[in-house]
Amino acid sequence: MKKSKILIGLLIALPLFSSLTLGCNAQILSLWYTPVEVGAGSNVEIHTSVKFTANMWETCGFMIENSVIPQDVPYVFLPLTVITDNCCPGNPNYDDDYFTIYCSGIGCEDTREMVLTIKAPTSVSKDACSTDPVRSQPGFYWRGDNYYQVTSSIWTDCGGSKYDGRMGMIHVKTDGGDRCPSGQTLCPDGYCRINCGSSCTAGWWNCPLIWVLKGSDVTIIVIAIIIIIAGVYLLKRGKKK
Repeated sequence: MKKSKILIGLLIALPLFSSLTLGCNAQILSLWYTPVEVGAGSNVEIHTSVKFTANMWETCGFMIENSVIPQDVPYVFLPLTVITDNCCPGNPNYDDDYFTIYCSGIGCEDTREMVLTIKAPTSVSKDACSTDPVRSQPGFYWRGDNYYQVTSSIWTDCGGSKYDGRMGMIHVKTDGGDRCPSGQTLCPDGYCRINCGSSCTAGWWNCPLIWVLKGSDVTIIVIAIIIIIAGVYLLKRGKKK
């Protein structure tokens, strides 16, 4: 009976140990946007589904930043300069939102759909927050009628550490445009998708193809294996006696 109580206690403790490995973290589950073909300077509505985690009695800060930038502009070149409430409000082809999550339970998880609306680049788009003579010149973010990157990333704050990021592609046209790209159809909800029944939109590169183990996942698995082995050992010893 005593061994059984110990086993039950170990199994009850597993969720507690698991929660302690969560910490402040964010994982982008999916990214989609509409339209996927847009005129220069037109609105692009970007949706990002994000899973946030936090430890017990922990307050975590998160900042989501979305952008439409040329393919040859490195993804790490984001305007992470703190100006008023936004990282760089002078860049209409970027937008960001900051918020906090407080965990009052044993390990908290919260999945949210974040929506930000930004402007596609134009012939005068520049990095308004940079003093670099190249980046600050009108046209830095413009490559004409072309395919551009749509980026969505989660950070601790402006200039802070990055949690996760995802990219897609959008066609920016000089003469406007509202058609879906080749191989996609306009679904009843107004989004372009390869398959209208799929939540992964704007191309296969936005869909998570495999589950990648993180450090916290490995810790949880190891703890679970130890508890199971200990439980089996205690039960066998109990039966022998």
